[in-house]
Amino acid sequence: MLTTQNNSFGQTEISHLENNFTNMAMEIDRYKVINVNDSNPGNVTEEKESEFFDFLEYSKIVLGVLGYKLFVPILDKRISLV
Repeated sequence: MLTTQNNSFGQTEISHLENNFTNMAMEIDRYKVINVNDSNPGNVTEEKESEFFDFLEYSKIVLGVLGYKLFVPILDKRISLV
């Protein structure tokens, strides 16, 4: 559960964030993502998009610190880093 200090997110903002979080989790491919709700990215302003980017980045940090590796890719140990 993530929240803001002033409850500034409405339905459009929450839907947009859900869409971004779902897409990020599917791209990372650490877990199988099953989402029966097709989240709508909605139409947000460029200013809001920038605010959401910061919110997503801070959320990834907080989730990682709490031990949730939702957005951390699994590194293949068979690949040598030369």
